[in-house]
Amino acid sequence: MPPFIDRLIMANEEPFLPAMSSSIEDRATAGLIRQFYKFKGSAVPSRFLFTHGDEWSDFAPEVNDTLRREFVGGRTSVEILITGSSYLFDFLRMTQIDVRTGAANPIAWIDALGRCFFPIEDGKRITPLTRTGSSSPERDFSDASGEIEEEEVEVVSTMASLGRARWVGAETIGEGDRDFKLIERWFLTGYRRYVPGVVVTAIHRCSRSGFRSASRLKTFQLQMQMTKAARGGDANVKLGWYGASAMDVAAIVAHGFGKPQNARPDAEVGGFGLHLSAAPYPYLSDLPAEEANSGDCEEKHMVLCKIIVGRPEKVEAGSEQYHRSSDEFDIGVDNVANPRRYVVWSTLMNTHVFADAIVSYKIPKQQRLQFAPRSATLPQELLLTRLLAELSRSIPSSTLRTLQNTYKQFQARKMSKAAFIRSIRSMVDDKVLLLAMRKIRGH
Repeated sequence: MPPFIDRLIMANEEPFLPAMSSSIEDRATAGLIRQFYKFKGSAVPSRFLFTHGDEWSDFAPEVNDTLRREFVGGRTSVEILITGSSYLFDFLRMTQIDVRTGAANPIAWIDALGRCFFPIEDGKRITPLTRTGSSSPERDFSDASGEIEEEEVEVVSTMASLGRARWVGAETIGEGDRDFKLIERWFLTGYRRYVPGVVVTAIHRCSRSGFRSASRLKTFQLQMQMTKAARGGDANVKLGWYGASAMDVAAIVAHGFGKPQNARPDAEVGGFGLHLSAAPYPYLSDLPAEEANSGDCEEKHMVLCKIIVGRPEKVEAGSEQYHRSSDEFDIGVDNVANPRRYVVWSTLMNTHVFADAIVSYKIPKQQRLQFAPRSATLPQELLLTRLLAELSRSIPSSTLRTLQNTYKQFQARKMSKAAFIRSIRSMVDDKVLLLAMRKIRGH
């Protein structure tokens, strides 16, 4: 009987299947029809995967491109020559078959919407290798101070996945799990200062059992020891948040961090690298809707990371720095004494940062409508930073840098709000300013 195919995140309802008897042949037919509808429901695949040892790995780029082209063309199977051997790829059964030997290996893919499609046999996910021991060593957050303020938070969550992991290399944490409650409280305590109506939809734990993930963990632990020795016995490990689209989360879980970027125009810290926010400020890492690729569901994702801060150095807003200024420092921050934002240089991304968990969240539609148009419901700081971010799309970079410096003076209380607004109006055309204000207010 061919394996029954299911995907980890269901985008559509099950297709209607006619009533059939319980014979093996009829169940196989029903399963194949179901697989066909799932195949048709997938968006364009961005990555094809195969099992290698005890984990999933990417096909070579040329194989990936060929598979994508045939998939988009509507073909359910294709024969490809790889290093002298001929393989038959069956998209419906999610199988790669060696034409000469008949040996079969499961395949999977992640589509352009970040949805994961993996083979399921007899209702259970196929695992390429039986593992011994726990697949998820217990997390210990005691060495990574998040400096969360102690305050009562009404915890509201809705588990969308109900036990099904959304990404390869991650597993769903149940609501009754100690880590779930701890991570949820940290996230909500910080984020509800920004939007009180936010709810957690799922929390995933990043695996530590695969070869690559175990290697990244070992590298991080060794770096902790090296930093501790170099910085007087304190590696200064903190917790931080990294906002990411579903597709980026899949890449982070599978391969680690790989997308250094310039700071956002509104950020208090500049530099080119991996930008994260300190544990009490998850909303500072919130992605705009167009970057989050969340679509109509408005679900977003935040990666909870451990960060080796070591000895930080202040990086000014608008700075083009892309590496530490000397070996005396480790990463960059906006404020050495009380950092809210971190910038980890590209050469340190996978030695000084370790992804530990993924929080998925959204704001109920009625509350989005309630909060989006009313500027008074958002903190003044968030309104101004959003305004700068919006203006960055339509003003010269030199003007933007001047505005950022002026904003820093306003933040330091060296300038009144009225003077700050006058300064903005002196540098930005009123029509441009009005359009930006309308956009951030949701009009």
